[in-house]
Amino acid sequence: MHTGKLVAVVDLTDDASEDHWAQATWHAEVAARKAATQAGYSEDQLSRSYVDYRTIAVTSSDGRSFAAVIRQQRGGPFWGVARPPSERDLAIWEGKPVPPESAVVESQHEPISKIERAWTRIEKHAGEVFTTLRGKEFTYSVGGRPSPWHVTLDQLRRNISRGDLSRALAVWPVDGPSKLPAVAQPSYVYAILSDPRIRKDDW
Repeated sequence: MHTGKLVAVVDLTDDASEDHWAQATWHAEVAARKAATQAGYSEDQLSRSYVDYRTIAVTSSDGRSFAAVIRQQRGGPFWGVARPPSERDLAIWEGKPVPPESAVVESQHEPISKIERAWTRIEKHAGEVFTTLRGKEFTYSVGGRPSPWHVTLDQLRRNISRGDLSRALAVWPVDGPSKLPAVAQPSYVYAILSDPRIRKDDW
């Protein structure tokens, strides 16, 4: 059982890299700070602490605490964004009896995230020709080493993690690669995510 209010969960695959952990930690802290500021606290009233290696708390000057946790799961991808805690997450946090996990029930209540929709399409169109804003054509493949959750630019032999794609989608819409957060190969990230085959009408 933890003290404070659980405000967000960041899902992370159980074989995540150090870069994925760093991104997940960043998203968790941002979510906790956002909840605190929405509750009326200013940044100078807040301090950050790590309850444990996967729990970040932001505490106000009057002792009120807002927390976000990183949850690892087998086989699932790195989502890259914080989500509201489910009833099961809250039960675990509060030390109450935990209801059984049901992927079917959760899928009926939680909307499919942008990265989930994008990733399905990215896998479907692997090997097809895409074009950057400057007119450079390229192809990509999905999976393989170092993990199944990345895109490899075939001509450059450079990787883009699913986490980077998720971070880019979190700030969408943007009008060019320069408006993206710090991601690998931003020109190619933008080219993939803005392509009608991947974007459709979703972002």
